[in-house]
Amino acid sequence: EPHWTPDAIDKIKAIPNYYLLDYYETQAWINFQKTAATRASEVMKIEADLLIKYGDENLKTKPDELMLRGGAYYSDSAAELMADIASDAHRVHVVNTRNNGAIPEFPNEVVMELPSLITKDGAKALSGSAMRPDIKVLVDGVKNFELLTIEAAQSGDEATAIRALVSNPLGPKADVVKDVWARLKEVHRGLLGRFDE
Repeated sequence: EPHWTPDAIDKIKAIPNYYLLDYYETQAWINFQKTAATRASEVMKIEADLLIKYGDENLKTKPDELMLRGGAYYSDSAAELMADIASDAHRVHVVNTRNNGAIPEFPNEVVMELPSLITKDGAKALSGSAMRPDIKVLVDGVKNFELLTIEAAQSGDEATAIRALVSNPLGPKADVVKDVWARLKEVHRGLLGRFDE
């Protein structure tokens, strides 16, 4: 499975999140996915094993498979966040919230994943410094894809959906995007809101 190497981290001069490997090591992920089981099939197997264990009335401990399922610590983080809101703790959490000037290059109203001060009134994004141009170009691409996707979902406009797909830094190229969109609609029929009308 692809992973960040010290050499790669040295090249980008940043401490990246794991999921950024999709963008920086795209070909390595494609090669890995050609031979590895899909994450969905792994999770389905884990869930089947968990259901068997949960059927055991004598089970007294948390099954190890829960750590493999994904989101293993999400419940802890969510509980801490809720407690900090309820107690007006004024602690910092990384959450998805309105930018509100925290990242100066982005509009106030866009949602960003940011360190935020948590109070009884919710999250207040902490101000950050300007992004390096090489990092901003990736964030811009992903954010523009998100915003176009929202616009397409709200309007039901297929041309906007296609623009969203082709604007994604990992998305299909213009010569195949219509075929990809047609396949997405076929596979997800009944789940696409206005596109199902």
